[in-house]
Amino acid sequence: MKKLLNFLFLFILFIISFIVFFPKDKLYFLLEKELLNYNITIKSQSMESNPFNFKMKNSTIYLSGAEVAKVNDFTISLLGININNIKPASSFKDMIPNIDNVKINYKTGDFLDITSKAGKAIGNIDLDNNNLTIKIKPEKNQINKYSKLLRELKKDGENYVFKYNF
Repeated sequence: MKKLLNFLFLFILFIISFIVFFPKDKLYFLLEKELLNYNITIKSQSMESNPFNFKMKNSTIYLSGAEVAKVNDFTISLLGININNIKPASSFKDMIPNIDNVKINYKTGDFLDITSKAGKAIGNIDLDNNNLTIKIKPEKNQINKYSKLLRELKKDGENYVFKYNF
């Protein structure tokens, strides 16, 4: 029994040490490298590595060198990614609404949750069929304002659906 307790103690100590000393900034640089394949760049004014997460403040997102949005708070943790207060650049304000919160969990199924004053969106990933589906449910009073964006999506009842096969 004593050996079992010692083993459990060492195992828990190993897991906690792994979480605390895991190089979370390397996860960010891996994400940044993968986004470069799609001509997306993220530049942050401040980066902070904590024992359980990696935070970036006042980030700017660029697509092919053009500024797309500003992000107030961007957090990468071992459980997922949390992004707060996304404001589109002036040239994109008519197409993209301000987004209050984006939560990305590292799991299959419903992994993406987006909330804004314009509506909600839920993303689902299916690894068996290699596709990504995002269902957007806009607020009734916001449909006309973002009609350019919604026209590009397939309508399914009250929801608008974006599908991507990879």
